[in-house]
Amino acid sequence: MNTTAPTITVITGPGAGSYQTWCGRCHTSKGFVDQAGASSSNTAIPLWPTVAGQTMLDAVACDACHTDVATGATHVLGAFTTSYYSAATAFNVAVNKTYADAASIGPSAICTRCHSGRDSSGIGQLIKDGTPAAAATVLRTHYLGSGLTLFNTGGYHFGATDYTNLGSHKGIGALGVGPCVTCHMSNAAGARHTFWPIEEDETTGAITAVLSDQCGACHGVAMTAAYLTEVRNDFKTVKNALETALQAKGIFYRNELETGGSTGRFYSSAAHTTELTFSSTTPSYSSLAATYTVPPTGQDLMGAAFNLAFVDYIQEPGAYVHNWEYARKLLIDSIDLVADGVIDGIGIPAAVVAIDAKYPSL
Repeated sequence: MNTTAPTITVITGPGAGSYQTWCGRCHTSKGFVDQAGASSSNTAIPLWPTVAGQTMLDAVACDACHTDVATGATHVLGAFTTSYYSAATAFNVAVNKTYADAASIGPSAICTRCHSGRDSSGIGQLIKDGTPAAAATVLRTHYLGSGLTLFNTGGYHFGATDYTNLGSHKGIGALGVGPCVTCHMSNAAGARHTFWPIEEDETTGAITAVLSDQCGACHGVAMTAAYLTEVRNDFKTVKNALETALQAKGIFYRNELETGGSTGRFYSSAAHTTELTFSSTTPSYSSLAATYTVPPTGQDLMGAAFNLAFVDYIQEPGAYVHNWEYARKLLIDSIDLVADGVIDGIGIPAAVVAIDAKYPSL
């Protein structure tokens, strides 16, 4: 592992405003290795030459994960602190959200470094706290924040509700290679570096096969494409119910993969013409509180909106498998809260109640 502290360089070259200096941490091998020895993800990595003699960073390749490709040896990483983006500082702001150290998940710590959401890791709790003052200006995670879902963190947690012990997949491979490697690299030899535990139809997105043998090893029966499709469809039903509830409050979400984009955004109308923006100098929920004066207002309403984006397919396509219990509870509590400002079981659609009862533990 590269234990040398990375050099933080603020770039000023062409395109500096389009390709931020922290992109290289996860989108290039050198960028990842350079920040691997750091304790925080709040690190800038230049993507193109800033002085004579420098070269462009390479794409992610074998050496991003491996210290020795021939033997298969990997970087040994410890815990790190996630971050979120704030327009008030024009950079990532460190969040006191340290988790998933090497002692508990081994080589899977390599995965969680990037698969924990860059823009808003831990922002669910920051919304709740109202701290720091320069709150995040986006309501989404960038990108594929599976590590957060798996370890019961990252979402907006309502009141004193305990969300910490939901789901069992985080314990897979404990004190071994960890859950990410165990499930995503247990398919047929020669195909492990595709990292795909399932196979999908390229046109329809339908699950056509289960490639990982780990599902059957743990559950005792072979996992079928039909069953996973059923679980995913039920997940979509619950997610769509929250989207409908937010629309009743004048908050409209759009998954922009459908329009050629790469994220999800919130708008003030079904026409999706005016994006909902949030203050960068005061806690973000204050701008919602000024507009939405009927309960729920403020933090909880913004938190419910965040939870929709947090587990949406564009941000976390595997939430229904990584931690269905956690994702389901975030969504159902959000639906309940949005209905009347109180989590009391009133206002949850019957279809959602039935789905919740269908999966007491998964």
